[in-house]
Amino acid sequence: MNAKEYLEQIRELEHKIYCMKLRSEYYDKMSLSIPGPTYGEKIGSNPNRNTEAPFMKWLFKKDEIDREIIKLVEKLNSLKAEALVKIEALENEDYKTILVKRYIEGCKWDDIADLICVSKSTLKRWHEDALNSLNMC
Repeated sequence: MNAKEYLEQIRELEHKIYCMKLRSEYYDKMSLSIPGPTYGEKIGSNPNRNTEAPFMKWLFKKDEIDREIIKLVEKLNSLKAEALVKIEALENEDYKTILVKRYIEGCKWDDIADLICVSKSTLKRWHEDALNSLNMC
Protein backbone atom coordinates (compact mmCIF):
# COMPACT_ATOMS: atom_id res chain seq x y z
CA MET A 1 0.00 0.00 0.00
CA ASN A 2 1.46 3.33 -1.01
CA ALA A 3 1.24 6.56 1.01
CA LYS A 4 -1.73 7.95 -0.90
CA GLU A 5 -3.80 4.77 -0.50
CA TYR A 6 -2.90 4.69 3.18
CA LEU A 7 -4.05 8.28 3.77
CA GLU A 8 -7.18 7.92 1.63
CA GLN A 9 -8.36 5.20 4.02
CA ILE A 10 -9.24 8.03 6.39
CA ARG A 11 -11.60 9.70 3.93
CA GLU A 12 -13.17 6.39 2.93
CA LEU A 13 -13.80 5.49 6.56
CA GLU A 14 -15.29 8.93 7.26
CA HIS A 15 -17.63 8.51 4.30
CA LYS A 16 -18.70 5.06 5.46
CA ILE A 17 -19.46 6.40 8.94
CA TYR A 18 -21.44 9.29 7.45
CA CYS A 19 -23.58 6.92 5.36
CA MET A 20 -24.15 4.63 8.32
CA LYS A 21 -25.29 7.60 10.43
CA LEU A 22 -27.80 8.48 7.72
CA ARG A 23 -29.16 4.93 7.85
CA SER A 24 -29.31 5.11 11.63
CA GLU A 25 -31.41 8.29 11.40
CA TYR A 26 -33.70 6.58 8.91
CA TYR A 27 -34.13 3.58 11.21
CA ASP A 28 -34.92 5.95 14.06
CA LYS A 29 -37.56 7.67 11.94
CA MET A 30 -39.04 4.31 10.94
CA SER A 31 -39.23 3.21 14.58
CA LEU A 32 -41.55 6.13 15.25
CA SER A 33 -44.00 5.12 12.55
CA ILE A 34 -46.61 2.59 13.58
CA PRO A 35 -48.33 0.88 10.67
CA GLY A 36 -51.94 -0.12 11.20
CA PRO A 37 -53.94 -2.94 9.66
CA THR A 38 -54.67 -2.70 5.97
CA TYR A 39 -58.16 -1.95 4.73
CA GLY A 40 -60.42 -4.97 5.08
CA GLU A 41 -57.98 -6.95 7.21
CA LYS A 42 -59.46 -8.64 10.23
CA ILE A 43 -57.27 -8.15 13.25
CA GLY A 44 -56.25 -11.42 14.85
CA SER A 45 -57.65 -13.58 12.05
CA ASN A 46 -54.23 -14.84 10.86
CA PRO A 47 -52.58 -17.26 13.35
CA ASN A 48 -49.24 -16.98 11.48
CA ARG A 49 -49.13 -13.21 11.78
CA ASN A 50 -46.11 -11.73 13.53
CA THR A 51 -47.29 -10.33 16.87
CA GLU A 52 -44.10 -8.42 17.64
CA ALA A 53 -44.49 -4.65 17.58
CA PRO A 54 -43.51 -3.43 14.07
CA PHE A 55 -41.23 -0.67 15.31
CA MET A 56 -39.04 -3.15 17.21
CA LYS A 57 -37.22 -4.36 14.10
CA TRP A 58 -36.20 -0.77 13.36
CA LEU A 59 -34.96 -0.27 16.90
CA PHE A 60 -32.90 -3.45 16.66
CA LYS A 61 -31.42 -2.34 13.32
CA LYS A 62 -30.64 1.12 14.72
CA ASP A 63 -28.94 -0.37 17.76
CA GLU A 64 -26.91 -2.73 15.58
CA ILE A 65 -25.72 -0.01 13.24
CA ASP A 66 -24.99 2.39 16.11
CA ARG A 67 -22.71 -0.21 17.69
CA GLU A 68 -20.90 -0.66 14.39
CA ILE A 69 -20.53 3.12 14.03
CA ILE A 70 -18.87 3.29 17.45
CA LYS A 71 -16.34 0.63 16.41
CA LEU A 72 -15.61 2.42 13.13
CA VAL A 73 -15.15 5.78 14.87
CA GLU A 74 -12.59 4.16 17.19
CA LYS A 75 -10.81 2.69 14.18
CA LEU A 76 -10.90 6.08 12.43
CA ASN A 77 -9.42 7.85 15.45
CA SER A 78 -6.57 5.36 15.74
CA LEU A 79 -5.90 5.56 11.99
CA LYS A 80 -5.77 9.37 12.16
CA ALA A 81 -3.41 9.25 15.13
CA GLU A 82 -1.14 6.78 13.35
CA ALA A 83 -1.16 8.90 10.19
CA LEU A 84 -0.37 12.07 12.14
CA VAL A 85 2.66 10.41 13.71
CA LYS A 86 3.94 9.47 10.25
CA ILE A 87 3.22 12.94 8.87
CA GLU A 88 4.95 14.65 11.81
CA ALA A 89 8.10 12.66 10.99
CA LEU A 90 8.48 14.74 7.80
CA GLU A 91 10.99 17.59 7.93
CA ASN A 92 9.23 20.03 5.59
CA GLU A 93 6.49 22.02 7.36
CA ASP A 94 4.68 22.76 4.10
CA TYR A 95 4.47 19.05 3.34
CA LYS A 96 3.06 18.41 6.79
CA THR A 97 0.45 21.13 6.35
CA ILE A 98 -0.58 19.84 2.93
CA LEU A 99 -1.04 16.26 4.10
CA VAL A 100 -2.85 17.18 7.31
CA LYS A 101 -5.19 19.63 5.60
CA ARG A 102 -5.94 17.28 2.71
CA TYR A 103 -6.26 13.90 4.42
CA ILE A 104 -6.96 14.56 8.10
CA GLU A 105 -9.14 17.67 7.80
CA GLY A 106 -10.50 16.96 4.30
CA CYS A 107 -9.82 20.43 2.83
CA LYS A 108 -10.10 21.19 -0.88
CA TRP A 109 -7.06 21.94 -3.02
CA ASP A 110 -7.95 25.61 -3.50
CA ASP A 111 -8.35 26.17 0.23
CA ILE A 112 -4.97 24.59 0.97
CA ALA A 113 -3.29 26.61 -1.79
CA ASP A 114 -4.74 29.83 -0.33
CA LEU A 115 -3.66 28.84 3.17
CA ILE A 116 0.00 28.29 2.31
CA CYS A 117 0.05 31.02 -0.39
CA VAL A 118 1.11 28.95 -3.40
CA SER A 119 -0.43 28.20 -6.78
CA LYS A 120 -2.51 25.09 -7.23
CA SER A 121 0.07 23.55 -9.56
CA THR A 122 2.85 24.11 -7.01
CA LEU A 123 0.62 22.65 -4.33
CA LYS A 124 0.00 19.49 -6.36
CA ARG A 125 3.73 19.13 -7.04
CA TRP A 126 4.52 19.54 -3.34
CA HIS A 127 1.76 17.08 -2.53
CA GLU A 128 3.41 14.43 -4.72
CA ASP A 129 6.78 15.17 -3.11
CA ALA A 130 5.21 14.89 0.34
CA LEU A 131 3.66 11.54 -0.51
CA ASN A 132 6.96 10.28 -1.90
CA SER A 133 8.85 11.36 1.23
CA LEU A 134 6.27 9.91 3.64
CA ASN A 135 7.75 6.85 5.29
CA MET A 136 5.22 3.98 5.08
CA CYS A 137 7.32 1.52 7.08
